[in-house]
Amino acid sequence: MQHVVENCVFVAVSPRIPADTRSTGEKVITGTKIEEHKQIVLDPAYLAPLKAIKSAVRRKLMTAGTPVESIGAWIIPIKVWPAIRGDIEDLKARWEAGVEDLASRVSEQVQALCDKYPEDADSIRAFAPTAKTFKESAKFLYGAYSLQSDQVIEAAAMAAEFDELPAQVIGDLAKIIKDNRKDMNTTGVYSSSTRDFLIMLADKAAGFGFLHEKLESIANVIRGVAMSLPVGSQVTGPQSQQVKDVLNGLLGDPQALLRDGLKITPLDAQPKMEVIAPKPAAKKVAAPKLKVTLAPKTHRQPKRSDTEDRDDVVNFDDVQLDALDIPGITGRDAIDTDFLCI
Repeated sequence: MQHVVENCVFVAVSPRIPADTRSTGEKVITGTKIEEHKQIVLDPAYLAPLKAIKSAVRRKLMTAGTPVESIGAWIIPIKVWPAIRGDIEDLKARWEAGVEDLASRVSEQVQALCDKYPEDADSIRAFAPTAKTFKESAKFLYGAYSLQSDQVIEAAAMAAEFDELPAQVIGDLAKIIKDNRKDMNTTGVYSSSTRDFLIMLADKAAGFGFLHEKLESIANVIRGVAMSLPVGSQVTGPQSQQVKDVLNGLLGDPQALLRDGLKITPLDAQPKMEVIAPKPAAKKVAAPKLKVTLAPKTHRQPKRSDTEDRDDVVNFDDVQLDALDIPGITGRDAIDTDFLCI
């Protein structure tokens, strides 16, 4: 337990969103069932900005830390805490600005709901929050502290939970993969954000490397695959298969991963296959040019016996001039057959 306490910061963050319903105090008892009546006082969509910030807080904590139920807090490695602290403080500032904005418009929202449901207008107004009560209920509770081992008075439950932390961290990686729906990819193509996503997983595993040696080795494997991916472009082909193997491996049994590690070899570390160059194509031999001789009309045409054994002479008695295809010259009228010699 000592190495956990001395290497981690304990962080408690609890953004509290005002309720969009209020109990009217009325109850209906039917047999053994008790139904409590509630009144909708705000459109749930009105609170969406605060819900988004609350989700962002949880994602940020999950990327670097892991929850400890026995103390109701997250533990975050000391070496990554400064960066996470800055991110949480930014989210806290966004929350406070959002609360101010929503509180300033809450009366308008209540009136809009009354206009939409005039039959319930009196009940809506009776239970709806004011700007003051809205801000009082929209709190961002946040605290961070460090401990020394001798400051822990009752450690039994904490120690038992700390023993399970290595497997829990691997389980967190699987949750992050599922939350981002990376396990649902069936196309064989991963987005350009995949490289950064794998680096984030590697950083989390490495941050908790002090818990178990295999967490550090798993982080190195993930990072090796991430570094082999292209920057800012989609991941396809063999690299896509590497990503799939990493994700599927992290979705496996945590105890098996702690025992055997993540057995993935980055592409740039795999043996190169010998590439055999294709044989050069055979050179094409140009066909002999056909010599065409057109004898003047006034001359005696050669007898068939003079040319019958020569395949490089064409007798124009057998050729239709209109069918000749001579670049730049077309038709019988365009040529002087008495002087054409090719």
